[in-house]
Amino acid sequence: MLTAMSAERSEDEQERVGPPALRVIPDALLLVLAAGAGATDALSYLALGHVFTAVMTGNLALLGIAAGTGSGAAAVRSVVSLAGYVVGVAVCTRFLGRTRATDLDPWPVRVTHALGVQAVLQLLLFVGWLVADGRPTGIGAGVLVAVSAVAMGFQARAVQALALPAGSTTYLTSTLTTVVSRITGGAAGRGLPRLVLLVAAMLAGAAVSALLVTTARLAAGVLPFALTGVAVLAAAAVDLRHRRRH
Repeated sequence: MLTAMSAERSEDEQERVGPPALRVIPDALLLVLAAGAGATDALSYLALGHVFTAVMTGNLALLGIAAGTGSGAAAVRSVVSLAGYVVGVAVCTRFLGRTRATDLDPWPVRVTHALGVQAVLQLLLFVGWLVADGRPTGIGAGVLVAVSAVAMGFQARAVQALALPAGSTTYLTSTLTTVVSRITGGAAGRGLPRLVLLVAAMLAGAAVSALLVTTARLAAGVLPFALTGVAVLAAAAVDLRHRRRH
């Protein structure tokens, strides 16, 4: 009888926190998205006019530098990126509505849909990249900056809906601060490996993207789309499997 009661309690607990697959997949997908953010910033900085389209903190600094040095072209690129990011966050916020992760649904399907929109935008970025033969200039480069920034605004807002502590995939300064403070304060906790891996994933994505820009330039344009696409397909597959089981 005690065994039966324990089994029932275990099933009830699993129902409250969701199936195992849905509990563990967000970490893996966050790493892929962080790598994509790093790849995006490397591409935009090296090939779209020394501007960031994912990490807006760095972009604000670049805008200030441009203003202080009187570089009008650099300032315009930074403003375009900032504006695109704001539009992406705003539109994604409207799209998500009240969507927010819960114990039963740690990765809401609407988040996957939002990332799907991001993937489409990054596919458009890749098409533009190919049209420009991997060397966009002038207005063409500005358009690609805007498209990339809108896409990253979608990603940042979609990940925010997952309600994960220090779980951003586009701005990791606070994540790095948390990692260092936990290690030095002797309070590592179970979530520390994920935070360390997020930082490492962004670094790896940027490194691979930079390598592609210098050695296989056309291929560099597909990396952000490919990484987001992997995350979207994986999340959709897990959600479909979960629905079939229930």
